[in-house]
Amino acid sequence: MFTVPDEFYWVTGSANFLQAIQKNDWEATYHAGQPGVTLMWVETLGFLATCKTGIFSSLDCKAFLEGEKTMSVLRHMRLIVVTTNALLVAGIAVMVRRIVSYPVAWISGFLLAFDAFLLTESRVVRTEGMVTHIGTAAVLVLLWYIQRPTSRRVLLLGIFTGLSLLSKISSLGLLPVGLLGILLAVQHLPPNTKTRQILLHTGLWSGAIIVTIFLVWPAALAAPLDVARKMYEFTFIRAVEGGGGARSFFWGKPTDDPGPFFYPVVLLFRTSPLLWVGLALAVADWLRKNYSGREKLLVGISALYIFIYLGIITASHLKFDRYIIPALPLLTIIAATGLVKGWHWAVGRWGVSPGWGAVASMALLGLQVALTVPHHPYYYTYYNPLLGGIRQARNFLPIGTGIEGVDQVAAYLNSLPAAETITVASANSQKLRPLFKGNTLPMTNTGGEWFLADYTFIYISQLQRGKHDPNIIQYLRRHPAVFELSLKGVEYGWVYKGPGAQFWGGDTTLEGRGTLYAYDLSATTIQAGTPLSVTVYFRNEGQHPTDRFYVRLVDTDGYIWAEGTVMPRSGFEDAWTQREAIVEGKAELPLPVGMPPGLYILKMGYEYRDTSKPIGEFILPDNSDDIRVTLPATFPPAPPGLSPSVNLTLDDELKLYGYRLDKTTLSASDSLWLTLYWQALKSVRRDYVIAVQLLDENETERAYWLGRPVRSGYPTNQWQAKQIVQDPWR
Repeated sequence: MFTVPDEFYWVTGSANFLQAIQKNDWEATYHAGQPGVTLMWVETLGFLATCKTGIFSSLDCKAFLEGEKTMSVLRHMRLIVVTTNALLVAGIAVMVRRIVSYPVAWISGFLLAFDAFLLTESRVVRTEGMVTHIGTAAVLVLLWYIQRPTSRRVLLLGIFTGLSLLSKISSLGLLPVGLLGILLAVQHLPPNTKTRQILLHTGLWSGAIIVTIFLVWPAALAAPLDVARKMYEFTFIRAVEGGGGARSFFWGKPTDDPGPFFYPVVLLFRTSPLLWVGLALAVADWLRKNYSGREKLLVGISALYIFIYLGIITASHLKFDRYIIPALPLLTIIAATGLVKGWHWAVGRWGVSPGWGAVASMALLGLQVALTVPHHPYYYTYYNPLLGGIRQARNFLPIGTGIEGVDQVAAYLNSLPAAETITVASANSQKLRPLFKGNTLPMTNTGGEWFLADYTFIYISQLQRGKHDPNIIQYLRRHPAVFELSLKGVEYGWVYKGPGAQFWGGDTTLEGRGTLYAYDLSATTIQAGTPLSVTVYFRNEGQHPTDRFYVRLVDTDGYIWAEGTVMPRSGFEDAWTQREAIVEGKAELPLPVGMPPGLYILKMGYEYRDTSKPIGEFILPDNSDDIRVTLPATFPPAPPGLSPSVNLTLDDELKLYGYRLDKTTLSASDSLWLTLYWQALKSVRRDYVIAVQLLDENETERAYWLGRPVRSGYPTNQWQAKQIVQDPWR
C-alpha cells in the first residue's frame, strides 16, 4: 500500500472535524482554505457508519479519533472515499444518459472509470476527487435545468454548486457558468416574464448556494467573517501570490511558476489518445453543424466551464498536475459525444452496419483498459504513449508528484536487519514514516540533523524541482546507491548508506569559513594517554588556506588539555578547497597521560594558522560536547616528551618532574598558563597545598598563587601510586 501527499492531513482534519461537531465547537470545523468540507463529511459519516456496524475494528476507530497516522486507518478511509467517488461516477453516467443519450453515457462512464489520472485521485483521501465529481454533477444539473427551467431544478443546481465550492474553492467557475445558464434557460419567454423568471431563479440559485454552505459547514455559520478572512488569505496570498513556497518543474528546469502553458502540456501528456480522437471528432462535428440543440448546450457549457476553470488554476502560482483533474470528466463527455457522432457519420457515409456499434464500443473500451491497467497500482506513471510516455514526460513535467513507489522503498528498508533501529533521512519523511518500521528524519538543505541518519532516501520529484542542494547530492553520490527504485523504466528514487554521524553539530555557521553539521567521536569515555579521533561533517563556506580548523578538549576554565587539526578525509581533498561543498574531515587529539579523571568539554572552531589568533568557534548542542576521561590502565615511568627541569621530591610521596609555560613574554595585563607535571611515587596520604611565585630579576614577588593541584579540582590525596598528573595554573 502506498501513500500520496496530504492524505494524512485530511484524515487528521476529518477526525478534528468530527470531534468539533461532537463538542459543538463549530468554529473548529475550519481545517483548510480549500476548504475540503465535503471530503471531511464523507469521511466523518463513513467513519460513523462503519464503526457502528463493526466494519472497522475498534482499534482503527480509536486510532482515527486520536489522529494516529496508521496505514490501517488510511486504508479504511480510502475505502469510504473510493466508494463515494464510484457512486458519483455512476451518477454522472446516469445524468449524461438523461441529458444526452445512452451511448454517450455508456462510453463516457467507461472512459472515466478507466482514466488513469482520475483513477488515482478517486481512490485517495484528497479533495481533487470530490471536487471533480461534484463539480461535474453541478454542470450536468445546469444542463438538465436549461432543458426545463423549474424552481426545483434551479434549487438542485444551487445545492450542487454550493457543495462543489465546499469541496474546493477553485470551482468558482461554476458561478458565472450557472448565471449564464439561467439566462439561456429563459430566452424563449416573453420579456416581462423573462425578467421575473431571471430574478426569481437567480435568487433561488444563489440562496441555495448560501444556505448549503452555511448548513454543511458549521464554521461558516458560527464565524462567517473569520472564515471569509481565512479563505481570502488562502486563495489570494498562498495560492495566487505563491505564499505556499512550492516549486515546480516545467520544460526541463525548476521554476516557481510554470506559467500559462503548464496545464495545456499536462493535458496532452496526462490524457488518453482516445480522448483526443473524440475531441477531434467533436470539433469536426461542430464545424459541420452536426449537433442537436442538447448536444450544442452540452459541448458549449462544458467547454466554457473548462475554459474558466483552466483560467482560475493558471492564475495561481501554486501549480500541480493533479489540479487539472476536475476538467477531465467534462472533456471525456465531450469526447464521448464526438466518438458517438463520428460512428453515426461512418454508418451514414460508408454504410457500416449499426450492429457493429457494440463491437466498436468494446474495442474502444478495451483499448482504454489496455492503456491504463499496466500502470496498476501506480496510475500516476501513466503519460500519453503517443507523446513518448513517461520517458519524454520527465523532460517537460514534474514526475513523482504522487510519491509513487515509496512503499517499495519502505519494503526494502523494512527488510534490513534490525529495521526498527534504523533511521532514514528524506525530504519525504512524512510519507515514508507510516510505511517504515524504523525512524525518519526530515532532510533539508540548511539543517544538519539528517546527517545522523543510517540511510538517506532521495526521490525524483525533489531532484527535478531543485529541492536538494546539488552539493548534498554530490556528497551522497560518492558511493553507489544501495537500492534504486525504478518504475516503467525510469529511476524514481535512490537509497544511500549513511551519513550515520553520531552527534548533531548545531548547524552553527562561521561566515566565510564553515557550517558544522555533525561529528563522530571514537569514544565519549576515554583513558588518559590515548588518542581521541573526531570526524566532522561540515559545509565549506569559503575557508582560507591560512585558516586552521581545530578540535580541542578543554576544562571549565578554558585550559586546552588536548588539541588536533582537522584534515580532509580521503576523497575530500578537492571539496576542502571548494566553496559550498560538503566535507568530511578528521582530527586526532592525543590525550596527555597526566589528564585528571573527569568531564571535559569538546570545542571546535577556526583560528589563523600562523598567529593562532581566534576566528570563531562553533556552538555545539548541550549534552553532546562532554567527554569523560578516566585514568590509564598503567602509568609510564615519566611524563612522555618532557625532560626533567625541576626534579623536586616531597617526602618520598610526590615528585615535581617539570613545567611548561604557554608564553615567555607578556605585558602586565596578560595572563599565562603554567603547567606543572607531577608524579606520585606512591599513594599520597597528604592533601598538599601548592604555592607558586613569580619573581622579577631582583627576586621581588610580582605574583603569587596558592591552592590545591588542578585549580583545587584534584587533591593530592586522591592520586594513585606512579600516577602522572598535569597541573595547570593561570
